Amino acid sequence: MGSCCFFENNIEKVSEIQVEIGTITMAHDGFHEHVEDISVDNLRFGLESISKGTILEGADFKISKIEGDHWKLVSLR
Repeated sequence: MGSCCFFENNIEKVSEIQVEIGTITMAHDGFHEHVEDISVDNLRFGLESISKGTILEGADFKISKIEGDHWKLVSLR
């Protein structure tokens, strides 16, 4: 199994993560006709929740909406 980039670079704590996201859709019940775009606030809440107990805990997640359906990790600090 490969190692994560955090460990390869000896990163012990991340204070800020800047991400750009396009349209990220999800169907809560599995039906395509019920698809909705995930909001920035919901994504931030989810990332903050799963980062507890990791080097990302307490990081400021700066999330910007962009055109398209892709995402981009802009920076880690």
